[in-house]
Amino acid sequence: MTSERLSRVGYGRALASPEMRALFIAQLVSVGGTSLAAVAAAGFVPYLLFAADPDIRLSLPLLVLAGACGLYGLGLDARIRDAAPLALFSRTMTVNSAGLMALQGAGFTLAGALAQAVGPGPAIAISGGFGIATVVLLSGHGFRTRSSTTPTLDTEETACLELASARDE
Repeated sequence: MTSERLSRVGYGRALASPEMRALFIAQLVSVGGTSLAAVAAAGFVPYLLFAADPDIRLSLPLLVLAGACGLYGLGLDARIRDAAPLALFSRTMTVNSAGLMALQGAGFTLAGALAQAVGPGPAIAISGGFGIATVVLLSGHGFRTRSSTTPTLDTEETACLELASARDE
């Protein structure tokens, strides 16, 4: 499909179509394996130790360890890269980044409010517990199995062409 044709269809509309969303979500949850979830969960474990209100000499290595486990983000980026249609890759990554920033901002706000109520150490530990619970919850919803539907360029082009013809009517 030519870039001229894609610009006529509109990248946002192509991604917003039910067919493209289903294709994108099917691929997103089917790539990767248990190791991605394990690394994501392991990144939250050091936060649990903040319940003991450690001093700075222990807090810094715990935070470095938790940060090092942030490498699971590369696996998530790979899932998005593999699931996004090539023509919509840039837009997909932009929307993904904007969504992550919004959720992180909300998380920091909630953690700050919690820290005001219970103190910083317990707030960090509670946040770590919620992080582990989220990983476990998301891992239980089929994120470890590969879907039998694999997107192809033909299905992406067909969906874009259908959108274009519906728009022209």
